[in-house]
Amino acid sequence: MASAALDTYTEWAEKEKADPAHTIIVTGVKSTSHKDTAAIEEVLQQFGAVKVRVVRDGKEEGELEALCIFKGKVSDLLLGETIKATAETEWKVVRLPSATEPDFDAELLKFLSLHNKTLEDVKGLNDLPEGVVKHIHVVQGQQSAYQRQRRLRPFSGKVPVPPGELPFDTWAQHASQLGAETSLSDDERKARLVDSLLPPALTIYRKAVEASGSLTTPEVLVQLGRAFGVACEPGDLLMEFREVYQLGEEAPSAFLTRLEEALDRAIMFGGVDKGEADSLPLSQLIRGCVHSEGLVGALQLRQRKSSPPKFVDLLEEVRVEEAAEEKRSEKRQVGVKSGKKAQTKAATVPSADLEQIKAKVAAIEAASSHAAQSVNSTADELMVELKRLRQELEDVKASSWRSRPWSRSRPGNCYRCGLPGHYARSCRKPPSECAYQGNGRGRPQEGKEAPKH
Repeated sequence: MASAALDTYTEWAEKEKADPAHTIIVTGVKSTSHKDTAAIEEVLQQFGAVKVRVVRDGKEEGELEALCIFKGKVSDLLLGETIKATAETEWKVVRLPSATEPDFDAELLKFLSLHNKTLEDVKGLNDLPEGVVKHIHVVQGQQSAYQRQRRLRPFSGKVPVPPGELPFDTWAQHASQLGAETSLSDDERKARLVDSLLPPALTIYRKAVEASGSLTTPEVLVQLGRAFGVACEPGDLLMEFREVYQLGEEAPSAFLTRLEEALDRAIMFGGVDKGEADSLPLSQLIRGCVHSEGLVGALQLRQRKSSPPKFVDLLEEVRVEEAAEEKRSEKRQVGVKSGKKAQTKAATVPSADLEQIKAKVAAIEAASSHAAQSVNSTADELMVELKRLRQELEDVKASSWRSRPWSRSRPGNCYRCGLPGHYARSCRKPPSECAYQGNGRGRPQEGKEAPKH
């Protein structure tokens, strides 16, 4: 950037009484989409806590320039030359002179002057004094450490989680990892942790310090966890971990990763001892992998409980077995499709043969219909014949009474004709058809037989 333009931005920062070490100028902001300073702050919050002090018109028409002040030093931020605001828009970042990294040449000249030396005395690396070489290594080490040391994302503890922030569980994991992977001292780690806090989380930290005095980094995380972490007993976290089961369409590797996340959460809040970090995921994988039991047998996981593998090793084995099972499944599907094609081909019939089969089917249906009509006609004739036979049977039964040998009539029978159903006084049979004399006292007439009972 031209020196004149940089001087203009420096004067602007001085006019607004902004510390150059904490200030940047953002240019190229589209005035149609980012008139509100809150929109600019939302984009910049990914780098740290920031406040947009003032916005003015830029050099190009339709663009704005924003003077932004960060809580931390600009030299500690992971800021590049540009910021991706949207998929189509990029903002340019202008660092003020005091916010840039130390100039090595200036530091070297300062060091040489302390030893009454100049650059003319430096003939080459091999001829440099030992003090200069050590100084170079120190500066290089500081630059390397600067590259390694990353800052934490801001955390306020607000619900819902504001843009640019992380939920407490994720943020606490980052904070723990920051201390484990850097060469910072505990005081430096705590300073970075506190720098990332925003109210109300910062208020909780201040109250904890007032109550307990100075806190270490793990103690700060514990105090924040009491305010923003899981609101349950530590033992409940272990119970929650044991209730994690594989979902219907969930891959075993995804299930194992979800198990590990639940275990990390339980360890962080004191629900599980770190010594069980390897055995618990394996046992719960065996217990909760309800939709991929074949994988448990293929990897012989039950036989390995006594010496459980590390999480990363176990995850690799599960993913390899998943890939193998997926290939086997694809081959089975190809075999099924081939079998269906063969069956379809075998079932294909030439059109001429198909017409013949249709004609035969039609003939069989016609014959069946004719046979059904014949059967119906025959059935009607049989019904008529059956009725006739039943009538003849009734007539034979009625006449059989007159052909029976005489015997004493049963009580209730007519004493004139010998038939049941009426008495002699109401008998309407003519005398010629009666088998008894007179009023019928049980004696049949001569030449006639009494009806058989």
